[in-house]
Amino acid sequence: MPLALEQRLSIRIYTRCRVQSIDPKAKTLETDSGSQPYSKLVLALGAEPIRLPIDGSGAEDVLSVNNLQDYRHMRERLQSGSRVTIIGNGLIGCEFANDLTAAGCQVDVVGLAESPMDRLLPYDVGVQLQEALREQGVSWYQGNTVERVEKEGDRYRVVLRDGTELVTDLVISAVGLRPRTPARNWPSRSVRTSIRAFRSMAE
Repeated sequence: MPLALEQRLSIRIYTRCRVQSIDPKAKTLETDSGSQPYSKLVLALGAEPIRLPIDGSGAEDVLSVNNLQDYRHMRERLQSGSRVTIIGNGLIGCEFANDLTAAGCQVDVVGLAESPMDRLLPYDVGVQLQEALREQGVSWYQGNTVERVEKEGDRYRVVLRDGTELVTDLVISAVGLRPRTPARNWPSRSVRTSIRAFRSMAE
């Protein structure tokens, strides 16, 4: 696969090659394979889920899905009829709500915004989406957020900011992504990221 890409795109791919440091003045990378000069440098390190400051004995079990391994882990914990609490009523949260209700799960969505996908949809359209998902069985707790997740046997008790308590089998965080932070010896202050647009869609 790398060789085919090299030939098609006229590029050179270095697999299993770790970058140890960056010298922006000399425009040089120090790697496991030696020094590599550059004229322009793009850091394509990907993104990682935003971790919310949630208290409680079950806080570490809150699941974020950002890769195939996370997705498999989520599927392993789900059964038809499971009750799932989703934190975040943006694009990703609504997609999860739709897919999980279609799979037979009971879904609660908790979100800070007053309507679903408020950064992407006009309020009236968001309300229509909310009602459509409500008809599928989604319960909404909007203008709200999760403060605590307490583990109780095989289930969790989720405490919202307004005092509402939800009992659930799984808590999924879908509040967006942030850029992966470069290593400490990388010149991160001189690096610009382009995650903002995608992050806004995910929240």
